[in-house]
Amino acid sequence: MDKAFAAVAHPSQWWAKSITAKAGDEGETFEVDIPEHYSHLRVTECEPGERLVWHVDPTGHEDEQGEWKDTDLIFEFEEKGDKTEITFTHRGMQEHLETYDQDTSEWKRQIAKGLIPLIDEGKGEPLEADN
Repeated sequence: MDKAFAAVAHPSQWWAKSITAKAGDEGETFEVDIPEHYSHLRVTECEPGERLVWHVDPTGHEDEQGEWKDTDLIFEFEEKGDKTEITFTHRGMQEHLETYDQDTSEWKRQIAKGLIPLIDEGKGEPLEADN
């Protein structure tokens, strides 16, 4: 479980290479700045091996996605035998929002191509600045 938590807490290794901070201690902040998307996130909950919550703070940045403002990215960890199950929730994103389908697809992609390989093989596939 520690391995899975540590992987999530290093989003530059699985989400976006542009992230320059670790994101696993309460109070830490980091930015995601990729084409057509900017977010400023703050770690609001950190229970190592159990739960990690990042809050999306509104900033007024021109590439900030309005639907993400004041939402939470929640990772919950549970041991299942010799494996760790991670439940991801983007609380605040709702199906009626314009970007919901696209964001859902992107999260699935980043978890499948970035996070899972990082946990299982030690190397994820984070987004480049031009993706």
